Amino acid sequence: MSVPAKRTTQPPRQESRSGDPSFDLGARSIAYDVLLRVRRDQAFLSLVLDDTLEKNPQVRGDDRGLATEIVYGVTRTRAFLEARTSPFSNRPFAKLEERTKIVLAIGAYQILFLERVPTFAAIHSTVELAKRKIGPHIAGFINAILRKVATLRVGPALDVFGATMESLPAWIREEAVAVGGDDAIFASHDALPITLCIPDASGAPEVSREEWLERFREARPDVQWQADTYCPTAIRADGLDRVRDLPGYNTRAWYIQELGSQLLAELLPFGKGARVLDACAGRGQKARILDAKCTAVGAELVACDLYPQKLEPLRALLSPSVEFVGIDWTVGLGGLEPRAFDAILVDAPCSGIGTARRRPEILARLTQEKIEELHVLQVQVLTNVAKLLREGGVLLYATCSILRRECEDVVEAVLAKDSTLRATPFATRPRDLFSPDATRGRLFPTTHGTDGYFVAQLSRVGD
Repeated sequence: MSVPAKRTTQPPRQESRSGDPSFDLGARSIAYDVLLRVRRDQAFLSLVLDDTLEKNPQVRGDDRGLATEIVYGVTRTRAFLEARTSPFSNRPFAKLEERTKIVLAIGAYQILFLERVPTFAAIHSTVELAKRKIGPHIAGFINAILRKVATLRVGPALDVFGATMESLPAWIREEAVAVGGDDAIFASHDALPITLCIPDASGAPEVSREEWLERFREARPDVQWQADTYCPTAIRADGLDRVRDLPGYNTRAWYIQELGSQLLAELLPFGKGARVLDACAGRGQKARILDAKCTAVGAELVACDLYPQKLEPLRALLSPSVEFVGIDWTVGLGGLEPRAFDAILVDAPCSGIGTARRRPEILARLTQEKIEELHVLQVQVLTNVAKLLREGGVLLYATCSILRRECEDVVEAVLAKDSTLRATPFATRPRDLFSPDATRGRLFPTTHGTDGYFVAQLSRVGD
């Protein structure tokens, strides 16, 4: 895949002037530390980055942004960067130490993609980074390669989105493009929006979403705030860096929750007196929305997860009436009565490939064999959970994946085994999220502003 010139140029950025004016290693040093931990320890990128920034409060403003951009950008475009860098190495690239590869990637990313960082500054700072993180002996090697990399860019910065797509494993790229086009996993821009959830927005909140929106705008007028079009619980915050500065922080009034995750809970329909099941509650973010909806209409909620210890923190966040049950859905029903629930949400264990814009590190760890194992697991989970759905009830099956093997193939396998289950049109369509006759659908970063999701609605008919 050829990579055209970048679609939009970035505004010029003044380099930090502490110490030697030609380079400041604050942002680059943090980026290096994060990338090394992610690769060496198979750690979660976002958690390591947040932890590292928290421990380095002296790195602020533009430098925090630069560190974040380098970390995510290098992770997303790693294959592209190595393909452009390796031909210039006079040593076998595959045998280079991981630390050296990381430093080269940090330098190459700045040279090829960052309009706001001058080439001389990118090279000079990266050589200094190599000296401090690896040793003086590597400086000449790094310098020589990056000077040659600089010859690859003539004119505007290259298109980081095109490089990101080229860096995807071929089997992932082909299926992603087939189901949703180039933007199935990544948006054409690389911004990572923050979405807040006002869990009572669909019930009778003490403070409405609109009131919270005004409070946030007053507290942070520099942030672009917007009530989401599709989801009644969501507020989008573009340009927000520190949520702890917002009113209501660390209370139960609101919390950070990815937009698609909120929409899944909103899509589940039920009315007064219903018995509702969150079959794979996990950290309970969707359960908090379901709890608010249940409270508003007098319904009952049961929250389940494979690991009971994950459910314990939810007791302090959800209503006292919520029932918690630890269940291995591959084994059975955990003591729950068959056909006892009116509404069920199954946010099944999956590859998480749809979250790659926030967790790009997972792409290099996925294999087709792993996807096949997950397919088998998902069929087992959905088969057993569906036994709890009563006649006339509604079940939503969802994954944060865009791969057919984890999506349509799972639903079709379960429908083929149970003649009393039917694919039915969504009973709830927040702001016409899907067409009126749709029984399944996908959410995409560019179209909906969400991670990549699949969701299907099933209902039980009479025997």
